[in-house]
Amino acid sequence: MSQVREQKSVPSHDRGTISASMLHPSGVIISRIYAQCGGPNVRRILRQRGVSLTSLLICTLLLNHPPATAGELTPLSQYVHKIYSSEEGLPQNSGRALLQTRDGFIWIGTQDGLVRFNGDVFRVFDKDNTPGIHHNDVTSLLETDDSTLWIGTYNGLTSLKDGVFIYHPVTGGQAPEVVRALAADHEGTLWIGTMDAGVRKYRNGKAESITTSQGICSNSIYAIAEDHQHNIWIGTDAGVSVR
Repeated sequence: MSQVREQKSVPSHDRGTISASMLHPSGVIISRIYAQCGGPNVRRILRQRGVSLTSLLICTLLLNHPPATAGELTPLSQYVHKIYSSEEGLPQNSGRALLQTRDGFIWIGTQDGLVRFNGDVFRVFDKDNTPGIHHNDVTSLLETDDSTLWIGTYNGLTSLKDGVFIYHPVTGGQAPEVVRALAADHEGTLWIGTMDAGVRKYRNGKAESITTSQGICSNSIYAIAEDHQHNIWIGTDAGVSVR
Protein backbone atom coordinates (compact mmCIF):
# COMPACT_ATOMS: atom_id res chain seq x y z
CA MET A 1 0.00 0.00 0.00
CA SER A 2 1.24 3.48 -0.80
CA GLN A 3 0.52 6.41 1.43
CA VAL A 4 1.14 10.12 1.79
CA ARG A 5 0.38 12.45 4.66
CA GLU A 6 -1.76 15.43 3.80
CA GLN A 7 -1.43 18.61 5.83
CA LYS A 8 -4.94 19.61 6.80
CA SER A 9 -6.13 23.12 7.37
CA VAL A 10 -8.59 23.87 10.13
CA PRO A 11 -12.11 23.77 8.68
CA SER A 12 -15.38 24.91 10.14
CA HIS A 13 -17.16 22.24 12.14
CA ASP A 14 -20.54 23.86 11.62
CA ARG A 15 -22.68 21.95 9.16
CA GLY A 16 -25.42 24.56 9.44
CA THR A 17 -28.77 24.42 7.72
CA ILE A 18 -28.35 23.16 4.18
CA SER A 19 -30.56 22.72 1.19
CA ALA A 20 -30.66 21.16 -2.26
CA SER A 21 -28.75 22.37 -5.29
CA MET A 22 -28.18 21.47 -8.93
CA LEU A 23 -25.56 20.69 -11.52
CA HIS A 24 -24.80 23.00 -14.38
CA PRO A 25 -23.20 22.07 -17.73
CA SER A 26 -20.39 24.57 -17.21
CA GLY A 27 -19.53 23.61 -13.66
CA VAL A 28 -20.84 22.78 -10.20
CA ILE A 29 -23.54 24.89 -8.59
CA ILE A 30 -23.29 25.17 -4.82
CA SER A 31 -26.33 26.30 -2.89
CA ARG A 32 -25.71 28.39 0.19
CA ILE A 33 -28.72 28.93 2.40
CA TYR A 34 -29.31 32.50 3.47
CA ALA A 35 -31.66 31.45 6.30
CA GLN A 36 -34.66 33.64 7.03
CA CYS A 37 -32.78 36.92 7.45
CA GLY A 38 -31.85 37.06 3.74
CA GLY A 39 -30.40 40.05 1.94
CA PRO A 40 -26.87 41.40 1.43
CA ASN A 41 -26.04 41.49 5.14
CA VAL A 42 -26.25 37.73 5.59
CA ARG A 43 -22.52 37.10 5.34
CA ARG A 44 -21.81 39.69 8.02
CA ILE A 45 -24.56 38.30 10.28
CA LEU A 46 -23.38 34.72 9.89
CA ARG A 47 -19.79 35.63 10.62
CA GLN A 48 -20.81 37.57 13.73
CA ARG A 49 -22.62 34.47 14.94
CA GLY A 50 -19.62 32.27 14.18
CA VAL A 51 -21.33 30.37 11.39
CA SER A 52 -19.06 29.60 8.44
CA LEU A 53 -20.21 29.82 4.85
CA THR A 54 -18.69 26.38 4.38
CA SER A 55 -22.11 25.15 5.49
CA LEU A 56 -22.91 24.24 1.92
CA LEU A 57 -24.73 21.63 -0.02
CA ILE A 58 -23.79 20.28 -3.43
CA CYS A 59 -26.47 18.16 -5.10
CA THR A 60 -26.91 14.87 -3.30
CA LEU A 61 -26.19 16.30 0.16
CA LEU A 62 -29.95 16.75 0.43
CA LEU A 63 -29.73 13.36 2.20
CA ASN A 64 -28.20 15.16 5.17
CA HIS A 65 -31.21 17.46 5.52
CA PRO A 66 -34.37 16.26 7.29
CA PRO A 67 -37.26 15.78 4.84
CA ALA A 68 -39.73 18.63 4.81
CA THR A 69 -43.45 18.48 4.38
CA ALA A 70 -45.12 20.14 1.42
CA GLY A 71 -46.03 23.14 3.58
CA GLU A 72 -42.41 23.65 4.62
CA LEU A 73 -40.82 23.70 1.18
CA THR A 74 -38.75 26.80 0.62
CA PRO A 75 -39.03 28.43 -2.83
CA LEU A 76 -35.86 28.23 -4.90
CA SER A 77 -35.96 32.02 -5.10
CA GLN A 78 -34.93 32.08 -1.42
CA TYR A 79 -31.59 30.46 -2.23
CA VAL A 80 -28.55 31.97 -3.87
CA HIS A 81 -26.77 29.72 -6.38
CA LYS A 82 -23.18 30.10 -7.43
CA ILE A 83 -21.45 28.28 -10.27
CA TYR A 84 -17.95 26.94 -9.64
CA SER A 85 -15.93 25.82 -12.64
CA SER A 86 -12.31 25.61 -13.72
CA GLU A 87 -12.20 29.39 -13.69
CA GLU A 88 -12.70 29.30 -9.91
CA GLY A 89 -10.21 26.51 -9.27
CA LEU A 90 -11.79 23.20 -10.23
CA PRO A 91 -9.37 21.05 -12.26
CA GLN A 92 -12.14 20.08 -14.65
CA ASN A 93 -15.82 20.96 -15.09
CA SER A 94 -17.39 17.78 -13.79
CA GLY A 95 -18.95 16.73 -10.52
CA ARG A 96 -19.10 12.93 -10.61
CA ALA A 97 -19.20 12.46 -6.83
CA LEU A 98 -20.11 14.87 -4.03
CA LEU A 99 -19.80 14.62 -0.26
CA GLN A 100 -19.59 16.78 2.84
CA THR A 101 -17.52 15.10 5.55
CA ARG A 102 -17.96 15.49 9.30
CA ASP A 103 -15.16 18.04 9.51
CA GLY A 104 -17.13 20.41 7.27
CA PHE A 105 -15.16 20.04 4.05
CA ILE A 106 -16.94 19.59 0.72
CA TRP A 107 -15.31 16.92 -1.47
CA ILE A 108 -15.84 16.83 -5.23
CA GLY A 109 -14.84 13.91 -7.42
CA THR A 110 -13.97 15.12 -10.92
CA GLN A 111 -12.54 13.45 -14.00
CA ASP A 112 -9.22 15.15 -13.29
CA GLY A 113 -8.71 14.74 -9.57
CA LEU A 114 -10.23 14.87 -6.09
CA VAL A 115 -11.10 18.35 -4.87
CA ARG A 116 -11.51 19.64 -1.31
CA PHE A 117 -13.43 22.88 -0.79
CA ASN A 118 -13.32 24.82 2.48
CA GLY A 119 -15.77 27.50 1.40
CA ASP A 120 -13.13 29.74 -0.12
CA VAL A 121 -10.39 27.70 -1.78
CA PHE A 122 -10.33 24.53 -3.89
CA ARG A 123 -7.45 22.15 -3.24
CA VAL A 124 -6.80 19.43 -5.80
CA PHE A 125 -5.40 15.98 -5.00
CA ASP A 126 -4.35 13.84 -7.96
CA LYS A 127 -1.91 11.10 -8.94
CA ASP A 128 0.83 13.69 -9.53
CA ASN A 129 0.78 15.22 -6.05
CA THR A 130 -0.77 12.38 -4.02
CA PRO A 131 0.87 8.93 -4.40
CA GLY A 132 -2.11 7.28 -2.70
CA ILE A 133 -4.30 8.22 -5.66
CA HIS A 134 -3.65 6.04 -8.72
CA HIS A 135 -6.13 7.58 -11.17
CA ASN A 136 -7.48 11.10 -11.54
CA ASP A 137 -11.00 10.06 -12.55
CA VAL A 138 -12.89 9.95 -9.24
CA THR A 139 -16.19 8.11 -9.47
CA SER A 140 -17.51 7.73 -5.91
CA LEU A 141 -17.02 9.04 -2.37
CA LEU A 142 -18.01 7.65 1.03
CA GLU A 143 -17.28 8.58 4.63
CA THR A 144 -17.51 5.75 7.16
CA ASP A 145 -18.28 5.99 10.87
CA ASP A 146 -14.59 6.20 11.78
CA SER A 147 -14.30 9.37 9.65
CA THR A 148 -12.36 7.61 6.89
CA LEU A 149 -12.98 9.07 3.44
CA TRP A 150 -13.10 6.34 0.78
CA ILE A 151 -12.38 7.39 -2.79
CA GLY A 152 -13.37 5.22 -5.74
CA THR A 153 -11.51 5.81 -9.00
CA TYR A 154 -10.89 4.30 -12.41
CA ASN A 155 -7.94 2.50 -10.82
CA GLY A 156 -9.15 1.03 -7.57
CA LEU A 157 -9.73 2.48 -4.13
CA THR A 158 -8.02 5.06 -1.95
CA SER A 159 -8.71 5.99 1.67
CA LEU A 160 -7.98 9.20 3.57
CA LYS A 161 -7.70 8.98 7.35
CA ASP A 162 -5.95 11.42 9.71
CA GLY A 163 -4.35 13.19 6.77
CA VAL A 164 -2.91 10.03 5.19
CA PHE A 165 -3.91 8.77 1.74
CA ILE A 166 -3.59 4.99 1.28
CA TYR A 167 -4.14 3.01 -1.91
CA HIS A 168 -5.95 -0.31 -1.48
CA PRO A 169 -5.28 -2.96 -4.14
CA VAL A 170 -8.64 -4.68 -3.69
CA THR A 171 -8.09 -6.74 -6.86
CA GLY A 172 -5.46 -8.90 -5.22
CA GLY A 173 -2.80 -8.02 -7.76
CA GLN A 174 -5.01 -8.47 -10.80
CA ALA A 175 -5.81 -5.78 -13.36
CA PRO A 176 -7.06 -2.47 -11.88
CA GLU A 177 -10.81 -2.24 -11.41
CA VAL A 178 -13.04 0.74 -12.07
CA VAL A 179 -14.93 1.50 -8.85
CA ARG A 180 -18.44 2.78 -9.51
CA ALA A 181 -20.22 2.53 -6.15
CA LEU A 182 -19.34 2.51 -2.46
CA ALA A 183 -21.39 1.62 0.61
CA ALA A 184 -20.72 0.57 4.20
CA ASP A 185 -22.95 -1.84 6.10
CA HIS A 186 -23.87 -1.89 9.80
CA GLU A 187 -20.87 -4.08 10.63
CA GLY A 188 -18.41 -1.71 9.00
CA THR A 189 -17.79 -3.83 5.92
CA LEU A 190 -17.12 -1.82 2.80
CA TRP A 191 -19.03 -2.83 -0.33
CA ILE A 192 -17.35 -1.86 -3.59
CA GLY A 193 -19.23 -1.93 -6.87
CA THR A 194 -17.08 -2.24 -9.99
CA MET A 195 -17.66 -1.63 -13.66
CA ASP A 196 -17.29 -5.23 -14.82
CA ALA A 197 -15.98 -7.37 -11.94
CA GLY A 198 -19.01 -7.48 -9.66
CA VAL A 199 -18.88 -6.50 -5.99
CA ARG A 200 -16.01 -6.62 -3.53
CA LYS A 201 -16.64 -6.96 0.19
CA TYR A 202 -13.66 -5.30 1.83
CA ARG A 203 -12.70 -5.32 5.49
CA ASN A 204 -9.45 -5.31 7.42
CA GLY A 205 -7.45 -5.42 4.21
CA LYS A 206 -9.18 -8.52 2.86
CA ALA A 207 -11.50 -8.59 -0.16
CA GLU A 208 -14.18 -11.10 -1.08
CA SER A 209 -15.65 -11.19 -4.60
CA ILE A 210 -19.36 -11.43 -5.37
CA THR A 211 -20.18 -11.95 -9.02
CA THR A 212 -22.84 -13.56 -11.18
CA SER A 213 -21.41 -16.87 -10.00
CA GLN A 214 -22.77 -16.01 -6.55
CA GLY A 215 -26.16 -15.02 -7.94
CA ILE A 216 -26.13 -11.27 -8.60
CA CYS A 217 -27.80 -10.04 -11.81
CA SER A 218 -24.71 -8.68 -13.51
CA ASN A 219 -21.07 -7.87 -12.86
CA SER A 220 -21.61 -4.28 -13.97
CA ILE A 221 -22.53 -2.43 -10.76
CA TYR A 222 -24.05 1.04 -10.51
CA ALA A 223 -25.28 1.40 -6.92
CA ILE A 224 -25.17 -0.31 -3.51
CA ALA A 225 -27.23 0.37 -0.38
CA GLU A 226 -28.14 -1.32 2.89
CA ASP A 227 -31.73 -1.17 4.15
CA HIS A 228 -33.00 -1.05 7.74
CA GLN A 229 -33.17 -4.85 7.87
CA HIS A 230 -29.50 -5.04 6.86
CA ASN A 231 -30.22 -6.37 3.38
CA ILE A 232 -27.73 -5.23 0.74
CA TRP A 233 -29.30 -3.90 -2.46
CA ILE A 234 -27.09 -4.04 -5.54
CA GLY A 235 -28.09 -2.07 -8.64
CA THR A 236 -26.69 -3.43 -11.90
CA ASP A 237 -27.18 -2.95 -15.63
CA ALA A 238 -29.44 -6.03 -15.65
CA GLY A 239 -31.61 -5.51 -12.59
CA VAL A 240 -31.36 -5.25 -8.82
CA SER A 241 -30.06 -8.02 -6.56
CA VAL A 242 -30.78 -8.25 -2.82
CA ARG A 243 -28.52 -10.19 -0.43
